[in-house]
Amino acid sequence: MNAPAIAIDTQIVMRTNARRMVFGAAEMAGATVIVPETAAFFAKVHYHRVAAGYAATRVRWEAAEQGTELSDEEAARLTNERTERACAGFTRWLDSEPTRNDSLMRIAPRTSEAGTTAMELALAGAVNDRKDQRWVVGEDPCVIAEALHAGAHWLASENFETLREGAMEAWLDEVQARGRFTHVPRPFILRADTAVRTLMGRAAEAQRDAHEDRADVLALAHALRVAIMGTFGEDIAAGGITRAGAIIRRWHADSAARLGTNPQRVRDEIEELKRWIPTDRVQRTRDAEDRRLALESKAGQAMNARENTGSGHEP
Repeated sequence: MNAPAIAIDTQIVMRTNARRMVFGAAEMAGATVIVPETAAFFAKVHYHRVAAGYAATRVRWEAAEQGTELSDEEAARLTNERTERACAGFTRWLDSEPTRNDSLMRIAPRTSEAGTTAMELALAGAVNDRKDQRWVVGEDPCVIAEALHAGAHWLASENFETLREGAMEAWLDEVQARGRFTHVPRPFILRADTAVRTLMGRAAEAQRDAHEDRADVLALAHALRVAIMGTFGEDIAAGGITRAGAIIRRWHADSAARLGTNPQRVRDEIEELKRWIPTDRVQRTRDAEDRRLALESKAGQAMNARENTGSGHEP
């Protein structure tokens, strides 16, 4: 399978560090990242749920650094302003990033053909979520259908509570037997953890001999410029990349403990991570995230000009 493509669902689009891991693994594997139009739409709508948590933490951190006592009202105001800036910047980034020639990401459009396939999936019972009646069939069938029609080989998702895997695979059996979507390996829908391992495995086959999975995960996280790997591990675990998150958290805890007794070993391990996956192997991913931060900063500057308030930093 040449030039693989992996689609990502709404939750992975929204979660910064989980997205970084999938993008970084895709870049190493030479894969394109496909964002279904439906996933992009709902990521913009719901990004405040993710951004507000980051914003509240940042507001508290900055107040503590400055020795400032914030009232509940002031903390809420600053958190709200920071959240609005983050959402505006994220929306601009998600709109502009797929149009760049050097971007890993492209949008899978919501076409009439994809709409028909979404209805097929709903009628086949591939998704069981009666509460979601958006766009007639709900969000998930639209995301899956758009990914399929855009040529995705896999869809990375954490929405397995409503997905009926057996029905999905049975439907793919039937349509592939009739010559549709024959590019899709099985299973098509992967948990985020499995998606990262699948992409890293392809990178290992294509570029070097396979190495220990634990080292691959740590090296990728380090190459993505993660300053505080323990927090990064917690965040990607919350975003569905649980196994990699546990590996990173464990390494971080072990390294912190060794700093007092064997700091040279920690320094040697970090140097080995740098050699294993140099940062230029994931430069396009790093650049994309830098562009997101720049757009969020510009959104903050525009708000400052209008309201003379706020800081423009990432939440």
